[in-house]
Formats: sequence, C-alpha cells, structure tokens
Amino acid sequence: MRETVVGFSQGQYGDLFMNLTACGVLKEMWPDCNLVFSINQKYEDAIDILKLSKDIDNFIVWENYDNWPSESDKKKLQKLSERGCRFIFNPMPQHSICNWYKYRHQTEETCLMYDLPLPTAEQINFQLDHPELEKEGTITICTARRIEDSGKINGKALTNEQIEIVKNFALKSKLKLIQIGGPEEEAIEGVAKFEGNYSESVFKVLRSQFLVSVDTGMIWAASGFSHPTVGLYDLSYYNDSESCENWTPKNKNQITLFGKK
Repeated sequence: MRETVVGFSQGQYGDLFMNLTACGVLKEMWPDCNLVFSINQKYEDAIDILKLSKDIDNFIVWENYDNWPSESDKKKLQKLSERGCRFIFNPMPQHSICNWYKYRHQTEETCLMYDLPLPTAEQINFQLDHPELEKEGTITICTARRIEDSGKINGKALTNEQIEIVKNFALKSKLKLIQIGGPEEEAIEGVAKFEGNYSESVFKVLRSQFLVSVDTGMIWAASGFSHPTVGLYDLSYYNDSESCENWTPKNKNQITLFGKK
C-alpha cells in the first residue's frame, strides 16, 4: 500500500501554486507516496487547474481557513489517521523569518516553512501539463482591487493611467482586452469582465496572447504554463526591499517591471 502524505498550505490562490514547488521536492524524496494536496473550500475552484500537476495524486478540502481545524476538518483528520496516513503538513504554516524576501525566493521559503530541503532551479520553476487550447485574439488583464476591506488603497493595484495604456495598446493591436478578476475587483470601463470560476479564468488567460497583471495568484498560475506575461510590481509592499525578484515567479516568458509608489 502506498504511504499517504497530506500537504501543503490550503490557500490563497498564489500560495497554492507556490506549493507545487514543495510538491516536487517531496515527490523527488518520496516518489511512491500518495500525495494528497490540501486546499481550503474558498479556493477549491482551482482544483481543475491543479489536477494538471504530475506530482499531485488526490485532494482534500478543508472547511476552516482561520481557526483551522473545524469540527468537520477534525473528522477528516480522524479518517486520515484511521487509514494510516503517514504525515500531515500544517496547512497554516508560519514564515521562517519575517523578512524572508531579502534572502530567498518565495518558493524556497515555502519549502523551509515545511522543513523540506531547498528546491532545485527546475523545481522553483514548477510546470503543469499544458492543455490543448485554441488561442484567441485577446489580452487578459488582472488589475487587483484598488480598495482593500480596511478602506486602504492597495499599492499593488494597477492605476487608472496604467490601465489606459493597456487599453490603448489593445486597441492599436486590434486585440480584445478581457478583464480577469473576482467580483470584488472594480470593473474597467469599456472592457468585458470574464465570468467564470478560478480554473476557467486560468484557461481564459492561457487562450490569450499575453497576460498583464500585478502581483496576483493569476501571475503564478500563468507561470506554471510559461504563458507570456507582463508583470507589474510595487516595492512598497515590502518597504525595505530593493527588488521584487524573490517574489516573482520564474516564468521565462514574463517581462517584469517594478517601481515604488
């Protein structure tokens, strides 16, 4: 019987894709294990994309994100124990140090959070099986929401001026601009907003000629397919940083631009 291991952190979307590096490290160490990927029910609409990973064998969906585990989650843990599950990684791990971004890549930090060995360059650049999709004459854009729940301005979000530049480029290039984002993100005037769950949104991005995005989960998803991407980063998220290199995915087809607001 194959030994079962459950990992890793259960969300958010970007974290789920970073965890694919940890999956690769674990599978190299223990190729015959049954790796059950941990995910919160808030983010389970990413499962159809994550199924394209060669390292994931099954999925488990947790109910609680904060205050994990819920009573329902405890029952799932009990069943795993009864079935002889070998190990369960903490789905809500803590960073090894608060300013990790000054010393190592985010996927390396993810592995350290689980006491796994540091990944190879190939594992850092995690890849998913690319589905056969017909390309469309589109550009996809992820702006991030401008106003946080707290009422503060999100420094990572695209400005109106930046959005206008992309709109004008799409118009001149005779490409249709499609906004990708959740219901909480402000709609772009005159631009169609894609309606679909997270996995469907990733497929829509993969059909596009390229993605324009700030630091979102979608930029990590696109990297898993080496999809052409323009990534716009704001260094004020980590005020003592000099570069965004350590929290940028290793997408060979990504152009990265960064500044500080």
